[in-house]
This record gives sequence, structure tokens and C-alpha cells, in this order.
Amino acid sequence: MTSPRSVAARVLAFVLPALAVTGCWHTEPSLKPPPRPEVLALPPSEDSRFSSPIEYPKGTLNQDILPKAPSNSQKGPNDTRFGAGMGSGAGGPGGY
Repeated sequence: MTSPRSVAARVLAFVLPALAVTGCWHTEPSLKPPPRPEVLALPPSEDSRFSSPIEYPKGTLNQDILPKAPSNSQKGPNDTRFGAGMGSGAGGPGGY
């Protein structure tokens, strides 16, 4: 006599693959519409956005909005290129 556990294992071994195979198969038609052919839609030629070159407002181009570095060669009290600043002090390299 076989144990109920082995009978259940055999039934599951047969039923699960059968369900997996039949669950993927269907007879319903595809509900997706057929693909449309590509159509080139040109913009209207009387619209000035498409028929003329881009025009920017006067005085807005070629303006440098970034601040320029001072041109004098005098070093101020906050000049930290070679003096104390980055790399020294508490938390810097070698500091305890």
C-alpha cells in the first residue's frame, strides 16, 4: 500500500504541469488592432514657427551671466590658493 503523501505527490506531479500547459493556451482572438502604416505629417507652411528661422529677442544672446575673476594681481586676505585653507586645519590631511 502506498502512503497518502506519495499519492498526493504523484497527482501534483501530473496536475501542475498539465495546468501550466493548458493555462497558457487560449482560443480568444487577438484584441490588439493591426499596426498602422507610418504617415509623414508635414507642419503647415503658413505657420511662422515652421516657415522662418528662429528669432530671439534682441539683447538676450551673447551675454555672460557668470561673474568674471578679478583682473588685478593683488592678493587679498581671503586668497587661499597657496596659503592656509584647503588641506590644513582640523579635519584636513594629517590633522588629528
